[in-house]
Amino acid sequence: MKDPLSIVKVLFFVILLFHIIIGSAQLTQREEAYTFNKNLGRGVNFMAAKINQNQHNPYDFELIRENNFMHVRLGSRLWQHVGSGPDFIIDATKLQEYKNAIDWALEANLMVVMDPIHYWRDYSDTDLPMLLKMWAQLATEFALYPKDRVTFEIMNEPESYEFDLKAVIHQSLAVIRGIS
Repeated sequence: MKDPLSIVKVLFFVILLFHIIIGSAQLTQREEAYTFNKNLGRGVNFMAAKINQNQHNPYDFELIRENNFMHVRLGSRLWQHVGSGPDFIIDATKLQEYKNAIDWALEANLMVVMDPIHYWRDYSDTDLPMLLKMWAQLATEFALYPKDRVTFEIMNEPESYEFDLKAVIHQSLAVIRGIS
């Protein structure tokens, strides 16, 4: 297992890399990524368990903002709620619950780091088709959301090293870019 600092560096790079590719026409990609990361400011990791169990509500996000946080990282285990292949459709109710959390965070004037693939411990290369189908659905669902307020975290806490992380990042980004 790699050390936690290496994992954090990889995850930061993934977020930064994704945001670079969705840069605005007014700023260079590098400037856009820098601005986005600077604007993230102080953040909090919202409990994925609350979202997974549909126990989140608008007050959670108001409370986060009232305590001077600028962004929230919203974890979820949506991969546990998909249909079978080849389409791997995300359960509509679970997707709506996740979307509610994002909407409430934005209404509370928080930036959002979406982590819908939270803590997939036993991920392997055989799961890549499902992951890519999920990203296609999520990119479509959130395509019109403000790119200066919402970003995707491709994969969180990859503990299994039985897969090609570079392929996951590149192919996921290609799917998202093709839609966003």
